[in-house]
Order: sequence, then C-alpha cells, then structure tokens
Amino acid sequence: IFRLDVQGSRLAETRVASWHKPVSLLKVSDRIFAGSYGEVAAFHAESLQMIWHNHLLRTGYGLIVSLAFNPHVGLLVVGNNGYVVGLIPATGDTIWKLSLPGSGYDTVCLMFVKFGLVATSKGTIYGISKSGSLLWHSVVGLGLQCVGMAADGFSTSTHSSQPYLQAEGIRPKDKTIISDQ
Repeated sequence: IFRLDVQGSRLAETRVASWHKPVSLLKVSDRIFAGSYGEVAAFHAESLQMIWHNHLLRTGYGLIVSLAFNPHVGLLVVGNNGYVVGLIPATGDTIWKLSLPGSGYDTVCLMFVKFGLVATSKGTIYGISKSGSLLWHSVVGLGLQCVGMAADGFSTSTHSSQPYLQAEGIRPKDKTIISDQ
C-alpha cells in the first residue's frame, strides 16, 4: 500500500507479507482499511503503520475482499468468500459472521441501507440486519457473480463485467427490486 503526494512521490508505504492478491481499500477519517486474500487490516492514513490485522478465520481465502463502513453504527463489514463479517473498526475484533446461503465461495458485494445491509453474491441478493442476522434472500437468477447496486442514496461498484443491477429502493418486506435489464 502506498501513500503518494500530488506529484506521485511516495510519502509512505507498507506491505503485508501474506497478501499476494488485489487489495481493496477504504479510507475513513484517519484510518485506511484494507482487505486481501481473506484478511483485513487497519492502518494509520498518514504513516501507514498497521493498527490491527484480522485473518477472518474460517472464511477462506477469497480473491476479492469487499469493505463497507457505516459511521452511524460504527461498524466495518467485510465480504469474503461467501461470508459477511461485522468488525469493530477500532480494534478489528469480530462481532458477528454470517455465511450466505447458496453463495458457496463466491465474491460478495456490500452496501449499507436504512434497514441494515444488502449483499450480493452468485446471483442472489441478501438483506442483513446491522446485528448480522439474515433477514431475507432472493435469487435474481441473472448469473451474476457480484453486481453493482444503488439504493437509498448509497452505491457500490461492481466486480463483474456482467450487467449492472440498480434498485430504486430495496424494501425488506417484499424485496422489490427494479432492474434496468
């Protein structure tokens, strides 16, 4: 991980020996959260000094580790290899872990919404409470590994070259999804 100035000169850098795959990054205030190959860590944004490191035990070694942060509830959520894991941002301690039914060992995309969290994996959309309980899941059958989503003013990028799915509002009771397909 590198910190560069506006001219591209390196101001700081760090490496995590076990990370040989692409790194997902998320900057929140004076912290940088980074995930790779089934692990997540927090670094000081200026010095890149590691604050904590979590190996996400028993979630496998997913190529892409997705990260989402909710400042209103102080929760860092990690998607890895068919799992969603809630962490305490200050310490990296695991609060809860949820295996997504039917996702196998697939990539997980995450997005916070009003009722909690929405995750997508392997053509399925999942509604998850802030405490990590599965509220509902719905197979959309688009054959998508991980789709981009937009709902309630939030959005997330896509990890797939497949079609983009957009939700005008995901309502937990009827799971209404409006797709641009």
